[in-house]
Amino acid sequence: MYSTLLHILAFLAAAVTALPPLNARGDDLSALCNELVLLVDVSSESFVFDAVIDTDWDTNDLTIKATGRDSATAFNPIIGKVSIENSFNIRAQFCTPKDQ
Repeated sequence: MYSTLLHILAFLAAAVTALPPLNARGDDLSALCNELVLLVDVSSESFVFDAVIDTDWDTNDLTIKATGRDSATAFNPIIGKVSIENSFNIRAQFCTPKDQ
């Protein structure tokens, strides 16, 4: 888990794209601003559960089945895995005062 997180952080650090300085406040030139864009591609595997929980009784039933003595052999709510992928653009603006 931690190695995946480190890979994601390394990717984020490499993906930061600094654009030319922007003016944050229209015509006010009292600050120099840079817009940062993080391009993030996220992929993960998620488990598919065969258990349906609609009521409190379903929750109780699932808990009893999952914690029973024979749960290792008689109860398996995980029926497979599915890959999930998505892309995100995270934008930020960093401004510093101009030299006076």
